[in-house]
Amino acid sequence: MPDYDDNLVINCATWFEVEAAIHKVAIQNPTVEQNTLENALQFVKFATERYQVPNEICLGYWPTIRIIWLYSIPSIEIEVFDIRYEYYAFEDKWTDIQEFEIMPDTFPETLKLLLDKTISHSNEFK
Repeated sequence: MPDYDDNLVINCATWFEVEAAIHKVAIQNPTVEQNTLENALQFVKFATERYQVPNEICLGYWPTIRIIWLYSIPSIEIEVFDIRYEYYAFEDKWTDIQEFEIMPDTFPETLKLLLDKTISHSNEFK
């Protein structure tokens, strides 16, 4: 079991804060692999102009970086690994979980479609 501060949750209101929070999580947890950090930053680069700002950034278990939209319907989480994204949509009685391999210079089209439906700027939540 990794040794990390599982209580570190960083609230965010802007994409700038999201990027800073990702760096902070990685710095405070040296077990986060460089590929994981780079993938999280690449996700932010892709998402900044397309999607609403996530509410929280925190360390995942493996260790990964978790990007969380608490107030979307359903609540959405992207867990960033060194080689993949995991998508979680939390409904009342079920959770949709999907994995997407990270490829250089591309963003998974199916993940983009899922995010477009739930957290795009046209889907306001709160």
